[in-house]
Amino acid sequence: MERIVDYYDGYSWNGEDCVLNPLSVQNFFVDQIFDNYWIRSGAMNFLDQMKVSNDIFTKVFKEEEDFNGSVDIQDAGNADPVALMLQAGYLTVRKRQVSDNVSELYLAVPNKEVSMNILLNFVETRVIPSISSCDDKFTPELCREFCSVFCQVKLNRAEVLLQSFLSAIPDTLHMDKESFYHVFLFTIFRMSNFKILPERKIVKGIADLVIRTPELGYIVAEMKYSKSDNTSSYRPVVSDSPPGTVISANDNKKLDYCIKKAFKQIIKKEYLLPYVGNPNPVHAVAVAVCGRNHVRIRSLPADELLQRAHEFLRFEEDQEYYCRCC
Repeated sequence: MERIVDYYDGYSWNGEDCVLNPLSVQNFFVDQIFDNYWIRSGAMNFLDQMKVSNDIFTKVFKEEEDFNGSVDIQDAGNADPVALMLQAGYLTVRKRQVSDNVSELYLAVPNKEVSMNILLNFVETRVIPSISSCDDKFTPELCREFCSVFCQVKLNRAEVLLQSFLSAIPDTLHMDKESFYHVFLFTIFRMSNFKILPERKIVKGIADLVIRTPELGYIVAEMKYSKSDNTSSYRPVVSDSPPGTVISANDNKKLDYCIKKAFKQIIKKEYLLPYVGNPNPVHAVAVAVCGRNHVRIRSLPADELLQRAHEFLRFEEDQEYYCRCC
């Protein structure tokens, strides 16, 4: 029930009473898979036609609930995009406040299904075309190479390519948010025609990315993000990041922290459970990104990760430190 609420609840018109998306919930009960049913019904086509600025997208991703603008639509052709997003279901009323006989609405994205698909639309229609049209670091050939070496667990090359992709994103389109990197990675695999499995119903959670390849079996990946040190003067360290990378000791520590946290989550949430025990090999992959400039990718066969489970479960997560990172 918690997962269903996280994915499909949150639609409100008064900021107090919420309802779940009936179409999505009905399809979930039929398929037993967390999927983007409402978006697949054609809702995203409407978003493509709206004149949504990058500033509005940024506020959506940062979960800023204070959206300005009228929600009264008289002329749909000239209506405020925020009002259209509310009417169409991309935003919901999180709080209603009346002051001096004026009603103020605080808007937010209703649930994970909508949030991830708005972000997916942003990456596919703005980020990818922007870096594809003006940067030879990001081409269809390089994307396919990255997906191939990622699934073949050739991690050095995968790190170099992913770091190159991320560095090509313009500052105006970059989002300092972990889900942004999830969707960016997902988009690369989807545009390269790799088989991405839908999010199967797992009581304890769902992995960020599951890929099936005919030759290599299943890849179960979890991504973690931390902010960079962003200091102009620091002592660089020798690390196992891609060659030529200059990294601070603190950023190096953050990458290591994120890798351990990703493996621990894969174990604790039992992400491997649906895939182990079959004849196809299974690999767990941890992806760590620090401030867009540093990438680290590590992989373990499922059997080895489970054998070393005690090692990662003993890893103590410093929540205060992680909050400072992220």
